[in-house]
Amino acid sequence: FGELQKALEDTTRLNPDLILMQIKLMRKIGKSVHSEKWERYLVKMCRQFSQMAAWEMEQGGYQGVDPNIKLKLLKYLCERQFDDNLKFRADVVNKEEADAMREKPLGRDKNGMLYWYMQDVDTNLHLYREEQDDQYNSTWQVVCRTRDELEGLIAELEGGGKTPPEQEEDDDKSSSTDQPSLADEDKENKEAVQTNTDTKPSKEEA
Repeated sequence: FGELQKALEDTTRLNPDLILMQIKLMRKIGKSVHSEKWERYLVKMCRQFSQMAAWEMEQGGYQGVDPNIKLKLLKYLCERQFDDNLKFRADVVNKEEADAMREKPLGRDKNGMLYWYMQDVDTNLHLYREEQDDQYNSTWQVVCRTRDELEGLIAELEGGGKTPPEQEEDDDKSSSTDQPSLADEDKENKEAVQTNTDTKPSKEEA
């Protein structure tokens, strides 16, 4: 996925392999895409999940559009294969259990954060982290890109990891009460992400 990332992030030149892959994905879901008009068809695909993304692509062209839009478009085309690619459905979808095709998380830490590990054939790695039941992907983040970073994270987790400021405050309130539930910790973690602050809540908020 290192090459794919570079292709998506490059706003100075078009990657022919990336364009060809998306043309093939569109054709496999029944779209009669002409190679010389691929960009027009990608705009149409964008309209099916975001009018704003389609407008930006029309104005600036595929090459200069935000890489996040390119990634969402590629994700959308891949997801469409499960519904509209008849051969794929016959060979894979109808023969495999849905749960068997889903990537499983590597594990979770003491705060309930889920970790997802991915490695390509060139041993490039990415370790992602998110809260449980995060419907809007607001907490999804890359936490490791190298083996050194991975080793550092493992050492941190084996040592107990970092206690979120919210949990520290709850512990200080009363030593005789039960520990906060996982749901309460998830809610507090989400509020911390949304406000983009590492400071503890004020006494008035507590």
